[in-house]
Amino acid sequence: MSVARSAQSSRLLNVAVRMLTLLVLALLSPSCTQKDTVPIGGAWELVWVTSPIPEAGGHHPFLWRHSRHVHVLVEGDTYAPKYVPDDCVLYVSLDSDHIGAACGDREPLVLNPDGDVFLEAHQQGYFDRDPLPVSDHEQIPISEILRRARLQPPLTNAWKMPMRSR
Repeated sequence: MSVARSAQSSRLLNVAVRMLTLLVLALLSPSCTQKDTVPIGGAWELVWVTSPIPEAGGHHPFLWRHSRHVHVLVEGDTYAPKYVPDDCVLYVSLDSDHIGAACGDREPLVLNPDGDVFLEAHQQGYFDRDPLPVSDHEQIPISEILRRARLQPPLTNAWKMPMRSR
């Protein structure tokens, strides 16, 4: 009987050690990433997340909306977003592959669902153009883009960024 109790105690100790290890790893994992928040303008922020693990991809920017009404991740991998008064942002998202615009507490407007392959969108100063080329065949005045973006459905904390179009 003592051999059975000893084996059971050993198993319980092994399970307890595993659970403690998982708990320690879970508590330490948030500290493994570094986050730097950069205000863009209005209630828009770019949060740069850096992982010390090379396989995790290194350094990525995430577009966040932090207003009085919503605190939500809007897009991932949003390089070189441009703030446009009043409380709007233009961006290219490599996570969802599109060129977009968002104003205030409104869902983003997709200007080109294949924006990641539209080479002009990756050039320096792209968002300074007016009208803005959104594809090889279409240019839209910035004022019209912002008008359309302000008509989008309300943005809520339940917002989920779009999945890749391909």
